[in-house]
Amino acid sequence: MKEALYLFLLFLKATSFAFGGGFAMVPVLQDALVIKDRLLSQTEFMEGLAICNMLSGPMTVNLGLYLGYLISGWVGAFITGVTILGVVFIWSSLSVKAFDLLKNKPLVAEILAGMRVGVVVIMFMAAFNMVDASLSGNFLAIMIGIISFALSAFTRTNPAIMIISAGLIGILYQI
Repeated sequence: MKEALYLFLLFLKATSFAFGGGFAMVPVLQDALVIKDRLLSQTEFMEGLAICNMLSGPMTVNLGLYLGYLISGWVGAFITGVTILGVVFIWSSLSVKAFDLLKNKPLVAEILAGMRVGVVVIMFMAAFNMVDASLSGNFLAIMIGIISFALSAFTRTNPAIMIISAGLIGILYQI
């Protein structure tokens, strides 16, 4: 019961106040689950994040279900899923109504411009933390990261092909 309440409150906080999409929620969850409360290792968290990014559907829901399951089994997955979807439903409903009423106000445009900058910074920090944790000292991972970055920056390579190829290279490297 204690874990269930913990998960509910953590995901209520993370989904209610981590504006900017799923990646804005990552540092909040990582800080709570890995650094502060030590319920998961950095490796467990990063592996889950990688897997959840590959799955179809919203990364936020996928990650919440995965983390909830790791911490408290099916009950944890259910609690995190319902919490995330409930908060998203409420915020989305309120946001659409508020935006419709205020969209032509100059102050709203300025607020949104400032929020966009903040969201980009949060997403950058989440990406930086993921890169730092994933690549630290692993030459193969660094090379795969550089090649993947180059392919995505300079070609139209399908991300799914890059992810599957990186996984296959990792398997072949272990053989």
